[in-house]
Order: sequence, then structure tokens, then C-alpha cells
Amino acid sequence: MNSYYYKYNDTDVYVLELKQSLITTPEVALLSDQISELLNEPNLTGVIIHQTDKDLKINSGGLGQLIRLVPKKAVTCNSSGKLKRILIIAKFDRQFKDYHTLEEAVESYY
Repeated sequence: MNSYYYKYNDTDVYVLELKQSLITTPEVALLSDQISELLNEPNLTGVIIHQTDKDLKINSGGLGQLIRLVPKKAVTCNSSGKLKRILIIAKFDRQFKDYHTLEEAVESYY
């Protein structure tokens, strides 16, 4: 699975983990479904987009899905490589504050 989300400990902050590739139609469709589920979580406080693979590949469709999280004040964690470059090029780096650790990212919501 190239992306999945989970609730961080006993908080209402969720982590969306991104791995490997988000460039094919099925991969982007799965990400879309996961983000739709995530946005329907009743007590959602925030979303951390956590890049776990430094060689993550993402296309415009994948980026479009991540942009859906902007209204939830999503932040990124450990973004490097392609995701960070894409966010900078698309001028979305201003929308996603980046943190070095998950703990720092979670604390930013409280």
C-alpha cells in the first residue's frame, strides 16, 4: 500500500503516510478514497502528511489530493526530495508547514 492513515496515539490528529509512488491512476484513486475517509473523521483536529520514502514519486493528481487537506491545516513531516520540491514549485510550500518529527507536528496543533 502506497499510502495509509492512522490516528496518532490518543489525539485527534491523524497521520497520512506516503510511500513509494503516487503516480498511477489506481494509486491516486486509493489516496483520494483515503483522504475522503480521513476528512469524514468526526473529531479531526489536524492531518500530518508524513513522507516515509525519500524517493517518493507523485504526480499532479496526487498533489491535487493532498491540496484537499489544506482547509484542515495539514502539515508535513520529514518531507524531502520530490514532495518538498513539488510543493515549492507549485507554491504550496506556504500552505504546509514542515516539521522534523511527528511529535513536533502533533504539538503544533495544541
